[in-house]
Amino acid sequence: MTRPTRKADVRHGIGIASPAEMKKRLLAAARGDKVTKPGEPKIWVSSVDALMRVLTPENRELLSVIRREKPASVSDLAQRVGREQGNVSRSIGKLERYGLVQLVPVGRQKRPEVALRRLKLEVDLETGVCEVV
Repeated sequence: MTRPTRKADVRHGIGIASPAEMKKRLLAAARGDKVTKPGEPKIWVSSVDALMRVLTPENRELLSVIRREKPASVSDLAQRVGREQGNVSRSIGKLERYGLVQLVPVGRQKRPEVALRRLKLEVDLETGVCEVV
């Protein structure tokens, strides 16, 4: 029997590619070529280090608070973590660009939601390819 897919069960596609490969993909997309195949990541970073620079302890705290406490807005989130709203807004924007957070419109405000429950890194030691799953 197949279990229904929940949001947290879906693999989150963040790929690791060299700057040259990312430039090639960007130029192909600008030409109108289809650059993403089914099952391929939609978000790309240049290294695991680049991804980890986004997943700072402060940003992981934001993700955790969003997931557990479900704040009604970014300003509500800022109050819960004791940080300035502008600082939290910039962090949420970065997390949103990486596909880790979604901002859901609710009236005149936007409610932050975590797009996934956990990230896992898979490293193919034969090819050296590293993928976030």
